[in-house]
Amino acid sequence: MSMRFGIELRKWRQQARLSQQELADAVPMSQSHLSAIERGAKRTTEAQVLRLDSVLSAGGQLLRRWEDSQRTVTGYAEWFAGVAVTEREATEIREYCPLIVAGLLQTGDYARAVFREGWPNQTERETEDRVRARMERQALLENERPPMLRVVLEEHVLDRPIGGREAMKTQLRRLVEMAQRPHVVITVVPTSAPICPGQDGGFMLFTVPNKGTVAFTETKVSGHPSDDPETVAVYLNTFGDLTTAALPPAQSLELMKGKLDS
Repeated sequence: MSMRFGIELRKWRQQARLSQQELADAVPMSQSHLSAIERGAKRTTEAQVLRLDSVLSAGGQLLRRWEDSQRTVTGYAEWFAGVAVTEREATEIREYCPLIVAGLLQTGDYARAVFREGWPNQTERETEDRVRARMERQALLENERPPMLRVVLEEHVLDRPIGGREAMKTQLRRLVEMAQRPHVVITVVPTSAPICPGQDGGFMLFTVPNKGTVAFTETKVSGHPSDDPETVAVYLNTFGDLTTAALPPAQSLELMKGKLDS
């Protein structure tokens, strides 16, 4: 499944001024299947891509994008693959980050440094596969209807020069830019704040239509998703406590801007 291919397909469809139903009828395929392809939730075949390319007069560009997506190694740990699917289906994503910037907000250089320092024994190709997979995940934030993303960061995350000073400045610019999008809320827990329950480890919460909320925690070697109501309730309450401890969004944005300018 390639979200970047889906975004490219949607771009060509919109340029052709076709609705999803009109394009689906021309291929032919169901409108729901086409919608899923554009969201990156379903695969498509080479024959379908050739037909889409022809109908949209893309001159082979859609086919090349699809071929690129087929060659890309996922870069996901086996245990994360299912979580990545849940992430794509979510209408709201909440994440607490006590150590590093959220993966959905990382730049390529920052992610590369995280993987190199965290997994020093992996090959350069393995590192690049991981970086590509992380950048691919971020495509969901460019969808027509992106999920609501709420991230709580510890202030010291902004001060750690992961990847070097210039890479960190670029990362801060990315955070400042993303924080001003209507579907992204970034708040920062200042170092002056008292200790808060839940600051002992990062976690994510995914709200998925017709499935409820799923909590996810991970270690270096494994991940632990849970839809158990009691477990989810604990993490929902913890996220609420952390949000209360954090600076409001506007003050958090000014704090990030200040660190970028310093």
